[in-house]
Amino acid sequence: APASAPPASVAALKPVTPLESLQGLARGAAPGFNVSGAPRKAEVQIGKDQLGFEVRSNRAGYVYVYLLSSGNEMFMLFPNLLDKRNRIAANETLQLPRAAWPMNSGGPPGRNEFAVLVSEHERDFSSTGMLSEGVFPQFPLPALAAAEAARGTGPAPLLGRPICPPSAPCQDAYGVGLFRIVEK
Repeated sequence: APASAPPASVAALKPVTPLESLQGLARGAAPGFNVSGAPRKAEVQIGKDQLGFEVRSNRAGYVYVYLLSSGNEMFMLFPNLLDKRNRIAANETLQLPRAAWPMNSGGPPGRNEFAVLVSEHERDFSSTGMLSEGVFPQFPLPALAAAEAARGTGPAPLLGRPICPPSAPCQDAYGVGLFRIVEK
């Protein structure tokens, strides 16, 4: 018999890359919830420049900044151990990092991929495997890949869960912006 193409389910098992996990945050964003992130400098010199960016949102909410670093590690950059004030007002521009946690360009050379999520509700990341051992909580990539493999059609694992008032209907509304900073 002629060899047939592998069933579609085999193709679906291709591991999701960390970058795809990051970009996947945008898929569930609410229409009209406009969030953007923009680097102060799109290219920085290692050992010389600082990484900085601004966040804008047309709706008030809580800001969460994810970083897939040039060293291939996934962090929750903000909020973090030193800075938990992550509210943003509608149409406000937030300059990050704040003075308490400057980010120097430390390499390795490559692309730092960022996702900025502004959520109507605060979020709980206890189900994501996030480790809070340093200043910036980290998402271990093997745990993230396993969560992606297990999620089916569920929400992106990096999203965590909205924290809603008890006994009130809870609509999970958020917007996402993506940008990158290249280290040279």
